[in-house]
Order: sequence, then structure tokens, then C-alpha cells
Amino acid sequence: MENVNRRRFLGLMGGGTAALVGAVVVGRPNSIARAQDAALAVEVAITVLDTVREPVGGDSFPTGPFYVQGALYEMGVLDAEGVAPDGAASIGTFRCWGWIFDGQSFGAVVSQAYELDGRGIIYTHGREGLPNRAITGGLDAFESARGTVVAEFINPANFSFRASFNIA
Repeated sequence: MENVNRRRFLGLMGGGTAALVGAVVVGRPNSIARAQDAALAVEVAITVLDTVREPVGGDSFPTGPFYVQGALYEMGVLDAEGVAPDGAASIGTFRCWGWIFDGQSFGAVVSQAYELDGRGIIYTHGREGLPNRAITGGLDAFESARGTVVAEFINPANFSFRASFNIA
């Protein structure tokens, strides 16, 4: 597989973010390597939240280790409640693990993997509660990826969110 220049990652597709997300799934490495500057964005519907401990002292969340998993969707698929409609096709899997240090606000340090079916994985690391995290690399088409990802809740009650990547 050829190396992909992250600065010009998805620009070939042009247009809106939803079109860009579709391009990640079906695009070819040769076309991506020649692309102009662009951003990638996905929506995440959480399906698993696993913690080792129970919340204590009136906290909303337990402190300690946790694991979260969810499905990735193109932008605009999840409804206002952060739920995918029946029959919606997932474009990958989201995995997150880390340590909750503040049980009131879900203050946590996290590592995340955005696994885009057929394209590769983007890895991010940072602190939950801040709007952005560092892109620290990836696999396959995202090998050597660097930049930032900004997360914005769709529905905090079910942890669904949008993730917008700025891959340099």
C-alpha cells in the first residue's frame, strides 16, 4: 500500500462533510494521495459503556478504568437524540479506553480508535472534557496521520457525538 500524504487527505471529494466520509469508505489510496486539504467527520453512537467500579459519594460516574464502544456513521445519519435509524449502515467501529479521574464531570484521560471499515484506523489521545484531542497516528490509509480531532456531543445522555478530524 502506498503512503498517503495527510495534508491532502480527502480534498478530491470536495463538497460537504457527509460526502467526504463516504469517500473514506470507498475511495482508493491513489486518489486520496492526490487529494487537497480537507476534513473528515463522523458521528458515533455508543453501544457499550463498561466500568469496573460504581459511582460513589453522589458522583454521576465511577472513577477508575473504563471501556466504551460504538458504531461510526456518516455525518447526518444520527437523529437529534443521537440514535441511528433502523437500517442505517455503520461505516466502522469506535473504541475508547482510559481512566476517569473526576466522577462528577467525567474528567478522564482517554485513548481512542476510530476503525473505518476497509480504510484503516485513526488513533487519538487526550483528555475528556476538552473539545479536542491529538491524532497520534493510525494504520493502513491513516499511517503517519497527525492533527487534531474535535468532539461535540449530540446527546450527552447517551454519549453520542460528532468527531471532526483535521488531519495534517
